[in-house]
Amino acid sequence: MNNGVRSAIEHGVTDLIIVGDSRLAIHQSMGVIACRKETLQLKLSQHKELTAQLKSTRYLHVVRAYNASADSLATEALESQVTKVVLSESRKTELKALNKIPEVLYVDEQALAETNLPAQRMQPIPQNETHAEYQTVEESQVTAVTRNQSRRLFRRLQGSSSIDELVAALEKEIVGRPHPAVVAGEQQADAFAAQARADLLEHELRETMKRVSQLEESEKTASALVRSLKEQVAQLENRNISLQELHQSTNLERDSWSTERIRLDATIRDKERFIASMTADYHRDAGNRQLVLGGAATS
Repeated sequence: MNNGVRSAIEHGVTDLIIVGDSRLAIHQSMGVIACRKETLQLKLSQHKELTAQLKSTRYLHVVRAYNASADSLATEALESQVTKVVLSESRKTELKALNKIPEVLYVDEQALAETNLPAQRMQPIPQNETHAEYQTVEESQVTAVTRNQSRRLFRRLQGSSSIDELVAALEKEIVGRPHPAVVAGEQQADAFAAQARADLLEHELRETMKRVSQLEESEKTASALVRSLKEQVAQLENRNISLQELHQSTNLERDSWSTERIRLDATIRDKERFIASMTADYHRDAGNRQLVLGGAATS
């Protein structure tokens, strides 16, 4: 697409109609659908820079059969993996026959000329005037009719018996009717716009569903995390209770050890006093015995 726009700019084109068989590519170029792939975003940025150089740009989607010439060239390029330039006149003629894009862009002038009928209001010729004085009043309006309309009009004209009936038939069938090509173009544009809106809504719906799915997954993850945290809190609370019970048991044991230590200290002090008393009695008895032994030796 970018190569085609670049070629059009090089040839001095200012008003361009871009025809493609990929509705997705056209919608992305128009900004209807977001482009998320980095390589495609680069091409889209280049496309916007190129179209900014044009006075006007329109996009037209066609079925793949209308784009057969470009599809054939692209297939050959993909198969050969090299850039090709068509120089053969026979190949150009073949590609020109495959190209049906002009059928959706331009009106067939020959077919238009065959179906156009001038709408004229004719005046009856008075009997007292010559043929040179006969005049017509044109409505300055040329309108195309379909084949069914032309056959129906021909039957009406055949059944008319006077000029007034002819004029009435012409006014009823032709005057004020829009060109069929204009109607078809407007219908195609409306259909394309409706399809673009439908595709946009479908794309937004898919994106919304993705976001809803992501939110649901996030909610599930958050719920699992909350359950895990609650379990951890319960475990910590149980551990805290166990620690409190252990602390109370330790305090009781410490109090018991303190009481036992006080009792043991008192017992040790009593034993020390008893030993000291016994030692004093022993020393006193030993002294007395020495005195007795000394007195006996003297006598």
